[in-house]
This record gives sequence, C-alpha cells and structure tokens, in this order.
Amino acid sequence: MPRGQTSDDFEPIDQFVRSVMSRADLDAESVEAIGLYLDNREYEMAFEGLFLELIKSRKTIKLNASECIGMARQLKLDKETVFDHQFWSKFETYLHDMPK
Repeated sequence: MPRGQTSDDFEPIDQFVRSVMSRADLDAESVEAIGLYLDNREYEMAFEGLFLELIKSRKTIKLNASECIGMARQLKLDKETVFDHQFWSKFETYLHDMPK
C-alpha cells in the first residue's frame, strides 16, 4: 500500500479488482494469487497482476479506461511497478485496444 494512505482509500480498488476477476474467467491459480495480494493489502500487486493476466490471456472485458488509469496512478504504477517494468505501456495499449 502506498505510504500515507489507509486501506479505506483502497476499498474501491479492492472491489474493482474482485469484480473484474469474477468477470474475466481467469485461471484458478491467477485468481488465487491476486486474491492473496488483496487479502494482504498489496493493492498495487493485485492490480498489476490482474492486468498482466488480462493482457497475457488476451481477454477483453468492458472497462472504464479513465477509471482504470486513475486507480493505477493512485497505486503509483505509472512510476514504479512490481512485476513488469513495461507494465505501464502494456496497460495503456490494453486499455486503448479494449472494446468501447
């Protein structure tokens, strides 16, 4: 969790990640890992992991791109990532190519 913020600040992100996970039909291992990150309040890991799985699986679901970008910025994923140093460019491409 980024410094200076409380878990209440991340409740919408937690709900968003759980909602997208349930709609995205991800494999059980990915769902378990992302759920564990959420349970441990590692919201940046959960969010980045979710989108990396969506990108890798090529699953497209309808999302509000500006809302997704806002959450990613709140998590500071535009500045520092956990799993993939190219996350931000992949994330923006995924959102741009997403069905409107």
